[in-house]
Amino acid sequence: MESYPLANTAEIGRMDIETSLILVFLVSAIVLGGAILALVAWWSQRHTDKRGTEPRKMTERRERGECVICGYDLKGNLSGRCPECGTRIWQ
Repeated sequence: MESYPLANTAEIGRMDIETSLILVFLVSAIVLGGAILALVAWWSQRHTDKRGTEPRKMTERRERGECVICGYDLKGNLSGRCPECGTRIWQ
């Protein structure tokens, strides 16, 4: 029967630790990447919902003297902001 020296078993154990560290790093990177992607998608969806008005609709609202975002009537407003949603008024 052939016996293996202790140096080989220690080396094999070290390889397993290195391999497991690499796997932990890769899994962590994938999870973190997915979380960042989900956060970017959530933020862009939320931002689009607030400002996702069609350009034609925005032009029509501006021509009628309404807020381009929420449609609030801005005739006579001198503050420079919509009192309903806080959007800056471009004149």
